[in-house]
Amino acid sequence: MAFPTGWNRKCAVTIDNTKVSGSANHSNFPVLITEDNLPSEMFDADGTYPAKNGGADIRFTSDAAGTTELAREIVSFVTNNDPANGTAEIWVKVPTLSYNADTVIYVWYNNADATEPASDATYGSEAVWNSNYKVVYHMNDASGGITDSTSNGNDATESGNPTYEQSGPFGEAISFDGNDYFQGVNVLNVSGSVDFTAQAWIKTSNLSDNYFFGTGVHDGVYARSESGEFLYIKMDDTSNWVGGEGTTDIVDGSWHSIYAINDGTANTYKGYVDSNSSEISLNNSSVGSLEDVWQIGATDAGFLTGLLAEVRILDIALSEDWIATEYANQNAPDTFASAGTPVSPTSTNTSNFFQLFI
Repeated sequence: MAFPTGWNRKCAVTIDNTKVSGSANHSNFPVLITEDNLPSEMFDADGTYPAKNGGADIRFTSDAAGTTELAREIVSFVTNNDPANGTAEIWVKVPTLSYNADTVIYVWYNNADATEPASDATYGSEAVWNSNYKVVYHMNDASGGITDSTSNGNDATESGNPTYEQSGPFGEAISFDGNDYFQGVNVLNVSGSVDFTAQAWIKTSNLSDNYFFGTGVHDGVYARSESGEFLYIKMDDTSNWVGGEGTTDIVDGSWHSIYAINDGTANTYKGYVDSNSSEISLNNSSVGSLEDVWQIGATDAGFLTGLLAEVRILDIALSEDWIATEYANQNAPDTFASAGTPVSPTSTNTSNFFQLFI
């Protein structure tokens, strides 16, 4: 039987519009949903209405009736006999995230017969990430490499000995010791005038240079730390450095969200740390081409000593409002959305209907 038949519970999840930046709605926004945004009964393994461990029966819709399903990726969903110990990392593509009114979506669960949709299904995990996403790494792999969540299949293999399954700002992260990196990420092969965004969460207390991600040759985007501040550096066509330095100390042993953006339309490079405040802005007219082979945790100029989580590369320049909304969602999921009161879906029961007339 097709969804929503067979699902025994549903619950409204309300996204706080005051956490959505800008004066226009955001379209097809991947919202992070964690244990903080879901009803506790979902995590209660020996309770009356748990979801399945692993989340195979979890679905989302934009309406209470369950007629408009939403794409979702279950990165992790762990139940426990003590629901307070349950955890979740789920990404849901919300078609319209409103800036001036709360957005309500619905989570459906408690179906013992449900199975995980294929990754390329209409509402499967790959559908969360539209064609602008060239790479999405949740860094939740157990060993051997990192897996791309998009339909592009841009998985990367490890070099060295990174440490997997570390605690991230949400979900998991991977630790690098200054000799490790991931290689062979075929993403872009374009001139310096096009749009792109490279983003990640980073945690380091190492004061030497940290190269977070970039191309494997001296034509590409570099993000590194030097004297504690965020640097966004790229080579021009004559192998000269073109870059800018931020003011936020990111080498403080805390998690920070960083963005390196090329805005081809505005002819600028921009760097962001943690919020919608532009750390770095410079003209990009002298910058050279961007190669297609990227490395995570290193460039050819150096390596990272620290942790990385949620690495993404897009072929568009994300706006300040989008970045601020992502940060509000990912930095404090518990304030971004809240769960309502779970209910059992109602449906027309023909046998009961006819019994009224017997």
